[in-house]
Amino acid sequence: MLVICFDEKRYLGGYGDRIVGLIAVYLIAKVLRRPFKILWTKEPMNSFLSYTPYDYEREAPVPAAFVKVINALDAQTRHKHYLMTSRTVFPNTGYPVTKFYVNQEIAQYLYKNPLVTGRSYLTDLYAAYKSLYTDILVPLPATLDKIAGVLATKKPVMIGVQVRAGDCYMDPTKAHRVLDDVSTGLPLLYTHIKGNADAAYGANAYSVFITSDYGGAAAIAETIWPSANVLTIAEAPQHLDEALVGDFSKVYIDNYILSQTTDRLYISPKSNYGRVAALSAIHELLFDLKGDVIPKKSLVSKGELLF
Repeated sequence: MLVICFDEKRYLGGYGDRIVGLIAVYLIAKVLRRPFKILWTKEPMNSFLSYTPYDYEREAPVPAAFVKVINALDAQTRHKHYLMTSRTVFPNTGYPVTKFYVNQEIAQYLYKNPLVTGRSYLTDLYAAYKSLYTDILVPLPATLDKIAGVLATKKPVMIGVQVRAGDCYMDPTKAHRVLDDVSTGLPLLYTHIKGNADAAYGANAYSVFITSDYGGAAAIAETIWPSANVLTIAEAPQHLDEALVGDFSKVYIDNYILSQTTDRLYISPKSNYGRVAALSAIHELLFDLKGDVIPKKSLVSKGELLF
């Protein structure tokens, strides 16, 4: 049994980082024909989503002596050689449970192992991402109701826009910054996006769903598009692994909306949050914030990619 772990023991990264790790372990389990499970106790995610078939807490307890732990947090190549060369990858004997702490795309290495034949890494990986919101992390009925409320005025066509502005815009004590000045940078990016989307669908003939780690991103969007066209969840952005306040379902719902309800995506391509939405999206129309096409393969791994 292979288990992706999001518990209180380690810093795990944000939502996008965690999903990258989840999909990697899911794919490894699928190739090895091992049961895949999720241990997610750090935050009460099951208050708005369901992963019941994969819930490790529903399994009978296993003594710690029979549990192997794999730590690949921010260490993509730490287990590369093992995955590529072992003749008995994560065997059921000895350690019936292997727990993973990982936020990197490591499944690719298994596909270089001579044991794995007749499979296409990219085909399998894309299929795994496509199942993210339909099979693995499924919204609860109340969550779907909240999504329907957000999208109640949606036009028949909707684009999704995800902007990674920087941690400093959520927490002034943080130094991480992507956009130096959101008051000038966001209007410029939005203008690029509007030109691209207008050319595809007609001027303002579509809705725009906005998500960002900068809380004022939607208000700035309303200076570029008609305010009635701009949709967002009007709640403060929050980051998993930071101190969460109240209802934090926006972290999940925003990504679900980008992935499952849009017709075209414009994302920050260096952000795993945007990458996850794009890889799991119901379409293949993926663009950066300047309106340039993003090759899907380029989103698979921030680090090494052997395929």
